[in-house]
Amino acid sequence: MIAVFVAAAAVSALLAHSTGVLSSPGASGGGPGGGTEFRAAALGWPRRAEGLAASGDLVVWEQPALGADGDADDLWAYATTTRLPSRILTAKRVGAGVGAPDIAGSTVTWAARNGGSASGSTLVRAFDNATGRSFTAGRGVLARSTGEAVAWVTRAGSRTRGRDTINVLDTVTDTPWSFPAGGRVLDLAASGRWIVWAAGPAGGGTVWAARWPGRSRVRLGGASVSVAAEGRRIVWAARTGSGGTAIMLWDPATRVSRRLCVVVGAADSLALGADAVAWRQSANRGDVGFYDFTRGRAFTVCCNGAAQADPVIAGRTVFWADRRSGRWELFGKTL
Repeated sequence: MIAVFVAAAAVSALLAHSTGVLSSPGASGGGPGGGTEFRAAALGWPRRAEGLAASGDLVVWEQPALGADGDADDLWAYATTTRLPSRILTAKRVGAGVGAPDIAGSTVTWAARNGGSASGSTLVRAFDNATGRSFTAGRGVLARSTGEAVAWVTRAGSRTRGRDTINVLDTVTDTPWSFPAGGRVLDLAASGRWIVWAAGPAGGGTVWAARWPGRSRVRLGGASVSVAAEGRRIVWAARTGSGGTAIMLWDPATRVSRRLCVVVGAADSLALGADAVAWRQSANRGDVGFYDFTRGRAFTVCCNGAAQADPVIAGRTVFWADRRSGRWELFGKTL
């Protein structure tokens, strides 16, 4: 099974983007984007959606290990090239997963409870498929892979009033770096040397970006609970005064931000890839939305009526977790 992952993970996580940007915001809507939905794999989640991640042509997730004692998870991957799922790490190496895994390039990261017990501390772990190296980066949650480093959040204790810490470990030099997040971290994203996060109250926090190993922060916007970063694009979902959500873009090269589109209701679970950004919106139990940078417009990818969650982009295919059959399955649609 590892051999399947080795071949598939060689695809670079950072895809080429066009240089064009949207000249004016558009409205989300219209008919669903082109392409045909297909069922890719069973996800094996018992109840709630537990999170997907994608890089290159791989989609990865954790699911409870069959026959394992206690709360232990296997790490699985679906390769778009072979259209086959495979187990890439057993529960013995993954542990009791906390939150969704992440992948960039050849590095998969995840958070797991130490010793597999509910009372154990939460460790950030990583597996580098190119070298076969497995290591523990530190203690924390929201594990992310930048392609050059592992990033995560250390939750603040009661005495520090929710002032979480952002941590980065350079995977080449093993050099650590950390700085205050400015509040309770709601979401974290990373790509290359950029770290992006939303911090503040649960209803929506301030979006910040920082380029490690520097310590200066850039304030991007507010009222957000979801962020994403890939290559030269950073996006976040900002609630509007009218009850909708604006999908916002920031270009690290020009330091200019702009609104891409507005969707009805709340939107979260942002994911970047293949010249597009996808998200889940609250309408219809979780419609999947998609903004195409090349065409400069937004589409509805899935509006089935069943529960959808955790959209990601692998190649030119949008994947998401879908419960239309009564159990969680991986669905996709190539656009």
